[in-house]
Amino acid sequence: MNLIEQFEGHISIPKSLWDYIPYRSRCKIIKAGDGTREERFRYGGKLVMRGEADGEPTLLLSWGSGSVKLKYSDIDEIWKRYDDGAFVELHMIAASLLQKKQQIDDINRRLPGGDVVEKIQRLESDHGGELIRLGKIVSRQAEQITQLRAEIARMAALEERLRDLVSRLGG
Repeated sequence: MNLIEQFEGHISIPKSLWDYIPYRSRCKIIKAGDGTREERFRYGGKLVMRGEADGEPTLLLSWGSGSVKLKYSDIDEIWKRYDDGAFVELHMIAASLLQKKQQIDDINRRLPGGDVVEKIQRLESDHGGELIRLGKIVSRQAEQITQLRAEIARMAALEERLRDLVSRLGG
């Protein structure tokens, strides 16, 4: 079984979140060091304890026939098995992120000169005050449009009542 197949059903956990992996989570570890990922893959098991050794955080993985205590500095990657119930949600999130990335890439391809986020940030820094002023104008205009729509609705109701009165008077 290759490494990709071994990690099926697992999600890579960023180092900043290692302290928050719940106890009894099933994890797979790729050790730090030289060699390929396949060569550095050594341990898989349940997280049973956290601790400290030589002033450095550690975790203890346990499996049926043994256990191993590892310092964070000896770990390159931690892959946590996700709950079976989270499968659909994780894949929907991944699909949504992929779709958003494709949309951003599409926008970037259509715009000459690069990244849309960078352009927006440049516009904000170069013309921030002007953009705020324009935003206020647009907001006022939207308010006026809403008021005009309400007035048109009132006028339509009056027109309908007037037609009703004319028809009653026989006209």
